[in-house]
Amino acid sequence: MAQVFTLEPAPARPAVRPVVPVGVRPETTELPSEWLALDDVAVPEGIIDRVLIGPNGVFTVHFDPDLRPAAIRPQGVIRNGLRVKEPVKTALRNTFALRELLATDHPLVHPYPVLVTESPGEGARLGRLLVVRPGRLAEAIWTHVSRALTRSERADIAALLRHS
Repeated sequence: MAQVFTLEPAPARPAVRPVVPVGVRPETTELPSEWLALDDVAVPEGIIDRVLIGPNGVFTVHFDPDLRPAAIRPQGVIRNGLRVKEPVKTALRNTFALRELLATDHPLVHPYPVLVTESPGEGARLGRLLVVRPGRLAEAIWTHVSRALTRSERADIAALLRHS
């Protein structure tokens, strides 16, 4: 049986539509061992809570510190009738900083920003930012369409981030 790790905090080939692998329930908080997880990755703009590196891409995962439910609307994250900008800005800013860090050695790798926040919906997009509920991160990442990464690319990116 493949090893798994928990995603929640203590959380030039054509793109192919990945499917959730057999044995990974859609509501799971775990991904198979072929994924690498790096916590608290420092970038010039701040700290990324978790970077996930797997067969279908690099994902910067930001956990919303506010545990209150939020509505996800086209204009952004809404809490108590007010637009909450900081978690969205932080996720996008840190992802762009990681992209700049990877650009020299891996110009074709574009990290995907993910914000994990409590919301009543099934998940949404705010532009490039993927917004998911706690417990749905694995499903969102496995079904994300992107450029596939080879094992050597994944290992190289992980080594680069560990030493930066």
